[in-house]
Amino acid sequence: MIISLPRGKREYIVRAEAALPKSEQTVFLLDDLTERDRVAIMDTLTVSLGDETTMGGTGTRVYTCLKAGLKGWRNLYDVEGNEVTFKLNGSTITDDSLVLLPWEVKVELQEELLNGAFLSEADKEK
Repeated sequence: MIISLPRGKREYIVRAEAALPKSEQTVFLLDDLTERDRVAIMDTLTVSLGDETTMGGTGTRVYTCLKAGLKGWRNLYDVEGNEVTFKLNGSTITDDSLVLLPWEVKVELQEELLNGAFLSEADKEK
């Protein structure tokens, strides 16, 4: 068995901005989810029971992931060109800050946080 190692704190650029010059890219600061966070998120996933499927809460899953794993951002601006401040409540992002991000960005960040538990392509090649 091969297991993944924690990735730790890392920077992430969303796919839609990957081709932009570095000076124009928004940098999101992510950290690994705890096992407690991961279990809470797993409780919101889709469950199939034969012919019956029960849908989990996508919004809850995204919210829980970002509250636990999004630790900051740089180079994020509003429509007037003002830099948007990342606000914390203790060690988690405030809802006032989280609501500013477009849904598709939230979903992509959530996917990146959840994928932190899986082997990366580089690790698979080792």
